[in-house]
Amino acid sequence: MLDYDDDWTGSYLNTEVTLLTVTFYPFIAYRVNSWLSLGGGPQVMYADLEMKLKAPSPNGNGEVTIDGNDIAFGFGLGALFGVSERTRFGVIYQSEIESEFEEDVEVDPIGIDFASDTEITLAQFIRISGYHELNDKWALQSAVSSSFPHLIISCIVF
Repeated sequence: MLDYDDDWTGSYLNTEVTLLTVTFYPFIAYRVNSWLSLGGGPQVMYADLEMKLKAPSPNGNGEVTIDGNDIAFGFGLGALFGVSERTRFGVIYQSEIESEFEEDVEVDPIGIDFASDTEITLAQFIRISGYHELNDKWALQSAVSSSFPHLIISCIVF
């Protein structure tokens, strides 16, 4: 959720944006041999969007609310490489998903309603991860993700 103050300089652009997504992502994998597994699957995403922005009106500032939802599709591919019993690496590709919202637009206090189209694209990414079991109680897990053109690196110890 993005929420700006009412006196924000860009308030005629957006003051509040809420995007909720729920994804169904069945993945099937096939073990090629003792050290390689390959997988993939479709992705179905439900997205709900609500945007609010200020609009000039004869009585001061009005508010425009854009509200819509969509079902979008994508896919993912993956590979898991077993280096040893305690070490494995994986790579995942997630396709770009584009939601096209055909939403209702409401302008208050004027009370005008009309339809609009908005598109939001969720970036494709590649994630490379590694797992190494240090002993029976400790393991290291790390991941490097690139959602083009950004790079995110995370490391988890558990």
